[in-house]
Amino acid sequence: MNNHAHILKFDNSATQRFVELYLESIPLDEYITGAAQPKLNQKALNSIPIPFPSLPEQQRIVGILDEAFDGIATAKASAERNRQNARALFESHLQSVFTQRGEEGDLLVAMTEQAAGLLGSPILVPEPNKFLHNQRLGLVINKPGVAWTNEFFFHVFNTRYVRKEIHDSASGVKVRHTSPTKIGEVVVLFPTSVSEQMAIVAKLNDLDEETQRLESIYQQKLAALDELKKSLLHQAFTGQL
Repeated sequence: MNNHAHILKFDNSATQRFVELYLESIPLDEYITGAAQPKLNQKALNSIPIPFPSLPEQQRIVGILDEAFDGIATAKASAERNRQNARALFESHLQSVFTQRGEEGDLLVAMTEQAAGLLGSPILVPEPNKFLHNQRLGLVINKPGVAWTNEFFFHVFNTRYVRKEIHDSASGVKVRHTSPTKIGEVVVLFPTSVSEQMAIVAKLNDLDEETQRLESIYQQKLAALDELKKSLLHQAFTGQL
């Protein structure tokens, strides 16, 4: 143990769980010192005024809050699963589209992995002279005679298969790099009709929009549950429970 952890001891008039919940219910900013490394030292911790009702009342408050928090934790876990499932459904559909045989903005792809998962990630540039980048990007263009829409191949570059192929063939230890030659060696299946490509793009865009809507709903539910927890804590220690 070091000086970043403190032991709290209680006499017979207090329970540990009651104190934990009370400290969670109040802002501690005024007791915290240090800018670079904020900390709550023992002296400041001992100066926090904690009202102690009778032990039966402490136990009543703790019982109500713990039961409510268990319900909130279950609801949050469910909302988070649903949020992840919504994204997983889109990813699953995206993979299935590109494993079946069968004048846009520039399509750029990250050639250097300056952050985890960045290598091979695509972007469609909607208009010129509007963006500034600080990494090595590659401009993706089609070979003559190949049916091609940038919107379609933007989704191709977002598939797990293509991203993994690019990552696995890259070089470098600390920072991985790829090249046009290595990217060009990745084999993908795609429709040879521009109209079919655009039809797939339309379906994927609709599904992505719906996925984002669902993710937003579940994110709002998670935020609402956090607010409910704060509200219950406030009510518990202001005599409203």
